[in-house]
Amino acid sequence: MKEKEWVIYLGKAVESFINELKGKFPEEAKEHLKNAAREFMLAFKTIIEKKIERIESKKAKKVTKVKVE
Repeated sequence: MKEKEWVIYLGKAVESFINELKGKFPEEAKEHLKNAAREFMLAFKTIIEKKIERIESKKAKKVTKVKVE
């Protein structure tokens, strides 16, 4: 499945933010920021996957409905 364009841009923005901060914070803080960015992206991934599941289940219900006389 192709990723939505905004998801790609969001990922790039988070990476850019982390790269911008690399030289300005202690190593431990950078590691926490990297982990936080990963968790943020995983949260969005979960939301997107659930939305996709709902869409696919609705499609499956529509396809399986057959009127029998």
